[in-house]
Amino acid sequence: MTSDNNLGTHAILIKATMEAKIVADVENTYMTFIKNAIAKINEELNLSSSAIKDLIATLE
Repeated sequence: MTSDNNLGTHAILIKATMEAKIVADVENTYMTFIKNAIAKINEELNLSSSAIKDLIATLE
């Protein structure tokens, strides 16, 4: 019975780890999208370097 419980716990941990990885991947993709959008805005509006750095720092 203990072995079955350990397997169940192990499966739950694996599932939670995989879900956390998916969340991290989505978050990284989202942040990359935002940073690219900021770069495009900077390109279009020619904002100062410090304004862009402040904006990116706010997002991080």
